[in-house]
Amino acid sequence: MFKVIIVDDEMLIRKRIRLGFDWNALGYEVEDDVGSGGEALRLITERAYDLAIVDIAMPGMNGIELVKRLREENLPIHIIFLTGHSDFAYAQQAIKYGVYDYILKPVNEEEFTRMLEKLRDKLVEEKREHKLLENLSLGQSDARLIMEAKFFSDIFQYGIQEEIADEIAVQAGEAGVDTDAEYTLSVFRIQLYTQESLPLLEQSQKIYEAGRRVMDKGEGFTVLFDLFNNYCILFKEWSVRDSREGVKGVMEQVRKLLEQKLETVIRCGISSRKKGIRQLVNAYTEAVCALNNTKAFREKTMGYEDVDKRGDSHYRVSSAKIKEVQNCVGKNDPMGCERMIRMIFDEMIGRQCNYECISMNANRLLLGISEACIASGLEIRRFMGEYKSLEAAFEYLMTLGEIKEWFCGMVKALIESKSTQAAAGKNMPIVGKACEYMQRHCSDIELTQAEVAEQVGVTPAYLSGIFKKAMGVTMMQYLSMVRLEKARELLLGKEIEVREAAALAGYSDEYYFSRCFKKYYGVSPSQVKHLKTRNSESSTT
Repeated sequence: MFKVIIVDDEMLIRKRIRLGFDWNALGYEVEDDVGSGGEALRLITERAYDLAIVDIAMPGMNGIELVKRLREENLPIHIIFLTGHSDFAYAQQAIKYGVYDYILKPVNEEEFTRMLEKLRDKLVEEKREHKLLENLSLGQSDARLIMEAKFFSDIFQYGIQEEIADEIAVQAGEAGVDTDAEYTLSVFRIQLYTQESLPLLEQSQKIYEAGRRVMDKGEGFTVLFDLFNNYCILFKEWSVRDSREGVKGVMEQVRKLLEQKLETVIRCGISSRKKGIRQLVNAYTEAVCALNNTKAFREKTMGYEDVDKRGDSHYRVSSAKIKEVQNCVGKNDPMGCERMIRMIFDEMIGRQCNYECISMNANRLLLGISEACIASGLEIRRFMGEYKSLEAAFEYLMTLGEIKEWFCGMVKALIESKSTQAAAGKNMPIVGKACEYMQRHCSDIELTQAEVAEQVGVTPAYLSGIFKKAMGVTMMQYLSMVRLEKARELLLGKEIEVREAAALAGYSDEYYFSRCFKKYYGVSPSQVKHLKTRNSESSTT
């Protein structure tokens, strides 16, 4: 069991968190709960905890001050922040101190449970690695590689603390990553490595051999790993004489050699050129973006600059087409469903929509199919195969064609299973009423799951469970989608400021709204306003 301490100045919140979850089933044990940062610091210094759940806004020593002290004293503990909407920007600042994650109050049970499960898996992996290092038979090269992989994986996931950036640069340089020169990161997704658990040393040797064959003696490049996403990474120094296309050509040669050697599908995304340790995380983010877009543009090697130059990032599948898919589900028409889904994906591919745009539209399509399930008395997750979320399907399916086929297979299985409608149908009217209520009251900033549950006559816990099964998303995720759709309509429909659109759509924090909007649509609210203005000017000339 992993040990937990809860830190919040409100006793009722501490008790709710302590008693409101089956901690043992999740692999945790809550040992202490305290009401001040000072008391928490004393206990964490004296005892060994794996996780601290900390309120960000406390009198005296607040959450950020507590975490800063913990990091200064090198105490190895993961942190999850509890924060309100008004403290959201404040919570963002805490990321530089290596905070694992943060969750908004009031705590969404399903979201918090998923967060704890993900952290538990990380803790299990860390414990496994620690045991490996303690094993006396472990070779020196294996130990070094594991430690370096952990070091860089943490940087890619959690960023670099500004106050220790120079120290990080020295440590990275000792591992062969000299950020004083210009460099790129190339992220490789090797399908074989996502399907099988292969030793890091073996993976490192394969990619190093391919790099050495292409790059003469192998000078100026280092093999890195992202343990969280199972990516292999090449850090490569470049001179001013090396062109962007030349860099891409070299990485394409490396990719081909690996593909031939390993007999598996491999894709590669390349960052733009960077310089300095503070740009390392940006380089990783760009390379992953390029890697994701290899699916959208049907290429196997792609540079970040190519993503900006190509493709439509603003296209939105019409509501009429999604409605037609829903109608086909309702009429038990699998061929009609398949025809519309293929048309939707083929149009996005034909328009060369980028990955983020396709992901957003695929989310809307899945939500539309989920809504059709309500009327049919079916639970969408039962037909999603081995991928229980759209994010997982996008992660593990290698091409947009495979994702298209996954959607087609889903609706086919869904329609064929209409015989199960009677057994599951008793919950569907409740979910339908909940959806209608959230659509009508999405502008209410204070709208809660408890209020929705009261309106439809069931308990919040029961509604939360049946809603996720029926819709494939949580109630809060659904409400967020409804609010973002309303905000987009407001921004496109009339002259309105972003802050006003946020408020009318149910958001009290403009910064939080903009972040959610950009993540969902791939563009910022201000970009939507600019696009509308530009289109209006074009139509009048």
